[in-house]
Amino acid sequence: MIRTLSRYPWAIVAVVVVLVHAGALRGDFHYDDDHSVVRNLSIRDLSMIPSYFVDPGAFSADPERAMYRPVLLTTYAVNRFLFGDEPWSFLLVNLLIHAANAALVTVLARPWVSTCEGGVAGLLFGLHPVATEPVNYVSARSDSLVAFCLLLTLYMAAHSERVRATVRGETLRLLPGAAAALLTKATAIAIAPLLVLMEWARGPVRSVRQSLLANAMVVGVSCLYLLVIWANGFLPRSLASQATAWSERWLTLGKAFAHYLRTLVIPIDLSPEPAFLLATNVSVTTAGCLALVVSLGAVAFGLLRRNIRAPWILGLWVCFTLVPVSLAPLNVLVNDRRLYLPLAAVAIGIVLAITLVRRPYWRRGLAACGLTLLAIMTVQRSAVWASDISLWSDAVSTAPMMPRAQLYLGDAHLAAAAGSRHAHLSAAAQAYENVHALAPRQRMLSAQAANGLALIESARGNALQARSILNKLVAQEPTYTDAWVNLGNAWYAAALDGEGQAALTSAMAAYDRALDLHPGRYEAHLNRGAVLQLTGRLDEAEGSYRTAMELAPEEPQVMMFLAGLSMLRARLSSDVTLRVGHLRSARAFFVGAADRGHAVARGGVRAVDDSLAAWGVE
Repeated sequence: MIRTLSRYPWAIVAVVVVLVHAGALRGDFHYDDDHSVVRNLSIRDLSMIPSYFVDPGAFSADPERAMYRPVLLTTYAVNRFLFGDEPWSFLLVNLLIHAANAALVTVLARPWVSTCEGGVAGLLFGLHPVATEPVNYVSARSDSLVAFCLLLTLYMAAHSERVRATVRGETLRLLPGAAAALLTKATAIAIAPLLVLMEWARGPVRSVRQSLLANAMVVGVSCLYLLVIWANGFLPRSLASQATAWSERWLTLGKAFAHYLRTLVIPIDLSPEPAFLLATNVSVTTAGCLALVVSLGAVAFGLLRRNIRAPWILGLWVCFTLVPVSLAPLNVLVNDRRLYLPLAAVAIGIVLAITLVRRPYWRRGLAACGLTLLAIMTVQRSAVWASDISLWSDAVSTAPMMPRAQLYLGDAHLAAAAGSRHAHLSAAAQAYENVHALAPRQRMLSAQAANGLALIESARGNALQARSILNKLVAQEPTYTDAWVNLGNAWYAAALDGEGQAALTSAMAAYDRALDLHPGRYEAHLNRGAVLQLTGRLDEAEGSYRTAMELAPEEPQVMMFLAGLSMLRARLSSDVTLRVGHLRSARAFFVGAADRGHAVARGGVRAVDDSLAAWGVE
């Protein structure tokens, strides 16, 4: 075993990582996966791939969540084409990417440590609980995929046999990996500084200017990428989306550093929404965190003066990969998966520290105990990601003061209430009330909670209360599409309960407003068609249904609405030939809905078959 590990440590590391994380394959889609994967029509057709490279809107089904990540989207599209759209298929690819990254860390550690010690570094990276989010959360593939591209590029740079006097040609081989990384996620902008670090690590001592010249092509590609994301509007929108003052960002960064350090050393209480608040002024906590940062920097500088480069290089690796994303205008102040790429440097650094232990059996014991503990924690953490309820229940238990965690817990219970209504509605209502009580800085969190409360009131049969909440909500947030769709649904339900033409008019107005804001919302088209059908405008209703089917071709409810319209036309038709034609259309739609898993569609097929048999048609 030791001999095998010595010859192929990267392969052993990859296999162990896959085995420990295998439980992730039983997971599900979570929060952002809904708009970027589940509802995203652009990843359902491989012919759309060229559009990913010019249109940030292809990233999401929701226009306001556009991002420029064409390589990531390409992996989603190919993933779905090859393996289907079940969660396990996407999670399998996530797991394989993570295993490959652990293998790359193993070989990247080789210049500093022995072969076996490199394997320990790869296992530290692969088994650390911080890595569970990029494995168990499909949308976190952006972090693992950009890490793969960066680590592969660094490996090629570290193992190239380039002649120091040459600049061109040899660096050309680094461009594909660097470009792929940049087109996966903007955090890859750190690729140029990391390559300069690798140049410096290889020695002899070179000036920064010489190192930059040696990687001039990568620096140029990075600058070109910045120009592209500025031209397509992604970078300006991102910079304009956050009004936080720069002083607060820097204070928060210092506080975040202490949080990340604790998470790496003691990886407990992990959460997609950690207990962390914006630092608005200099407090004892922020001052202590900043003092810690300065102290570690002074230690690294002292080691550098003694020509001990490794801690300095690894520390800069962490800074280059962590600081840009921490200063970026993002909604989440800290996120544990941002440690994914810095974790590679930390793993190598920990192994370097272990090598300072003189007695070999102590070194082996420390490594074995540490890796075993990390593996156990990773298996436990993966189990938390099994469902939305378990994930957000855990997040709320570790950080009850975070409104986003409360909101997503409410959403999870509300989604579960569709199958067992009374078991989850109360829990969802409590979570939404907690969001309001926390008074979040981001107004949309409160708006989403109010929207959830309206849905709960509708489910409980309190139609007037639901409409009251939604009317107040659209008055406060007139561009909130979900609220307009749900308001239309509430008025449509009122029309079915006998409130008449006025309710239908209000429903139509709400759906039209929703479609003005977001033309791609298939639910608005579908329910607008239902209103048109009730008012006898059958051709317009079919047009709305057809648009909904184009937007959501896999949604069985769309098929059921079209089947119902065809059945209505069959009943209204006096011509036998037309009636049979409508019945056959209805049957085709019922079959399509049944194939997509609709519970009562088979009953519709039987009803159509009975009608056709009554007319003597097979």
